[in-house]
Amino acid sequence: MQLLRVSLALAALLVAAEAVLVVTTTTGTVATGVAVGAAALAGVGGLALGAGLVGAVARGGRRGRGRGRRAADTDELRRQLALDVSAAADPAGCALKLVCLLEAQPEPQRDAEAGALLDLVGEPRLPERVQTPRQAYLYSAYLGSVGGAAACQRQFAACAFGLQDMMDYVRRLSA
Repeated sequence: MQLLRVSLALAALLVAAEAVLVVTTTTGTVATGVAVGAAALAGVGGLALGAGLVGAVARGGRRGRGRGRRAADTDELRRQLALDVSAAADPAGCALKLVCLLEAQPEPQRDAEAGALLDLVGEPRLPERVQTPRQAYLYSAYLGSVGGAAACQRQFAACAFGLQDMMDYVRRLSA
């Protein structure tokens, strides 16, 4: 378990470090804009990383050996940690906006990456209270499913990125 926590923490630092690397390799006002953009997408990167980790664990457990309760508990812990890391790296709410916008899309329009991100969050539902990152992601998925893209844009206006920009970023990270 400790190795898992360290791995996720290092992954979060790696996602955040992208913004620092952009600043040191570009010049002038462009550097500031790109750094702010990369920092705003750090939560999206954490969400993408978490979706990859959860998917890899699930696939690895199906290679012929049975999965007991302990494996399911480990998967849930990984899911929870991924959402916690993503939320901590996402002050603009871009990862929440991404989940909301993806859930607002008709299911046939979603690609594999979108499906993996939504699988990480789980079924959209309205939590009684929003006190944890997991509940915030469930709420954002619920908002997208009932309110559509316009509701997502209003609720997460602090994030300047659109669906296509964020999904392009996810695809670059997973390439």
